[in-house]
Amino acid sequence: MVGAIAVAAVVQVLVALGLHAWGRWVARRRGGGRGWRRAAWAPLVAVVLSIFGMIVPAVMLVRAFDGIANVDPAMKATVLAENISAAMNATALFAVPSTLLYLASIVAFAIGSLMKPR
Repeated sequence: MVGAIAVAAVVQVLVALGLHAWGRWVARRRGGGRGWRRAAWAPLVAVVLSIFGMIVPAVMLVRAFDGIANVDPAMKATVLAENISAAMNATALFAVPSTLLYLASIVAFAIGSLMKPR
């Protein structure tokens, strides 16, 4: 499982670096405006959110399974379900903004690529 997470993280970083390079190219082509230069950093912010989105839930799940050791046996299923739900909510908290940043980057860079150079 750790290997799969590492591969996913590496792929995310490579995609983000590629999008960042594309964004920098668009910014130079568009005359280096502040908006375009800032937009070029959006994929790197997205990859940081994605990596946190993988790490935080993993840590929360480990704590969830460690935490049920001292719980009343009648409550173990309930406590575990609540902790797993919290971990999945944390995943969504990071995954949604990350995905939106990736999509916004692709759309912005595509539009910037299609516009006439300055």
